[in-house]
Amino acid sequence: MLTRRATLAAALLAALGLTLSAPPSTALTTYSDIKPGTLFYTEMTWAINKTLLPGYPDGTFRPDAIIDRQTFAQYFVDTSPTTEFYKEICWLRDMKIATGWNDGTYKPLEPIERYAVCAFLYRYHQIFGF
Repeated sequence: MLTRRATLAAALLAALGLTLSAPPSTALTTYSDIKPGTLFYTEMTWAINKTLLPGYPDGTFRPDAIIDRQTFAQYFVDTSPTTEFYKEICWLRDMKIATGWNDGTYKPLEPIERYAVCAFLYRYHQIFGF
């Protein structure tokens, strides 16, 4: 199953063992496509406030947008310094949070599956303890 931005916000909150009954009091709700009542609104506003999932320059958050692998990526044969999120890709590789494919690629523009998000979060937790 593909991971969407709104779902990732909820997964990040859960992975950290946090629960929120209401949006943060300083919720950034300036995005035109998320309003109170939107599925995962509380989780999205939390992730926005923590700068974990920023919005887009056009004023949208795009909660239903599918997240591609480069968001979690690492440096493999199919990435280069001109790849968007290159520094983040290298960090994930160096920390061994992301492992890529058997053929030595990462496929940064492919949508990320939920199981891969779970694996990344698990490895992150093993390293950093939260």
